[in-house]
Amino acid sequence: MWSLLGSKAPPNASSDPRDSVPEVCLPKSYCAIPPSSRLFIVDDDVNIGDVLMHPGPGFAASCGPRCYNVKDSGDDPPFDPELGDTLRFAYKEVSADKFHFRAKVCGTKCDDEDWTFESMFLGDTGLMVRESLDPLSKNLFAGHQPHYQATWSYRTATYGGSIRGFDGSPDVECLWVNLDRHSQEEFSFSYNYPSYDDECAIEEGESLVNTTVTIPDMPTTVFVGLAVSTGVSPPFCRYTEARFSEIELLFFDS
Repeated sequence: MWSLLGSKAPPNASSDPRDSVPEVCLPKSYCAIPPSSRLFIVDDDVNIGDVLMHPGPGFAASCGPRCYNVKDSGDDPPFDPELGDTLRFAYKEVSADKFHFRAKVCGTKCDDEDWTFESMFLGDTGLMVRESLDPLSKNLFAGHQPHYQATWSYRTATYGGSIRGFDGSPDVECLWVNLDRHSQEEFSFSYNYPSYDDECAIEEGESLVNTTVTIPDMPTTVFVGLAVSTGVSPPFCRYTEARFSEIELLFFDS
């Protein structure tokens, strides 16, 4: 029996309770998290956006403390400003004007197979904060296209256009992704390379990108979570699966 936060189990999921956390998901060791950080447990996971071209069994599955595997439900249609975002979102509803949200994000599978250099591009994977679950809501997505580049997008007005950007330098499997809320309207995001010596640590040096975004009239209560969105194939995979580990969500007094 898998620990699922969604309506569908992964293919061939076991009904044996001893298999509730599959061995392949268990980290060798758990990283130390500040005691002030609450255990991140998602409320639900949903598809956001229009009808998918090749719908499949998307899911968010726990893979240990502060760890989730998230797979989207199919390659998402081309971005359409009138239709909005298309992605799989494993989220938690929170009420706070100041927080720090961080996770180590790794691309793991393309079309249910382990990713190789012969595979097509993986989709965008990363951390997101949203005004609502409406596909055209205000949001900030600090993304990572594994083995290729850092990507990000944000929408500053409900039903407005989405602003997108990328940095091609971090073409690695895993990145630490940071998303911070500094006030009701001010957010920032940045990335760090993983340490080669310690899987729980970041590489020393300055953060990558480190950008501030103002989203006017963002409500105090928002949806924060883990997002996966795959582009249209080819050259993208039909489905992307990512692992979010060492998830940390810290709240601060306003």
